[in-house]
Amino acid sequence: MRNASDTEWRTGDAPQAAEPTRGAAEAVIVPQPCAGALGLAVIYDRNSPPPRITITQVSQMIQTIHADGIAVAVMACAQSAGMNADDVPLIQRL
Repeated sequence: MRNASDTEWRTGDAPQAAEPTRGAAEAVIVPQPCAGALGLAVIYDRNSPPPRITITQVSQMIQTIHADGIAVAVMACAQSAGMNADDVPLIQRL
């Protein structure tokens, strides 16, 4: 996954995700300007129960985020990949 610059976020030129499978959970990148970083949220269909989020440590600085066992994102961090499932907000798709 390519990191988008601050300029890309403001101009709307950030990379676009492919259309998800109907009803499947999907991950979205969330800019966090006050933290100077990017976060991650998982969007799920309102007609489905919230997905169970799990995180697999691939290497010291790379993690794979899963929603109901399906990989929805790979996160890499220059310092450490200290993310846990509670760090991933769930957003209901209307």
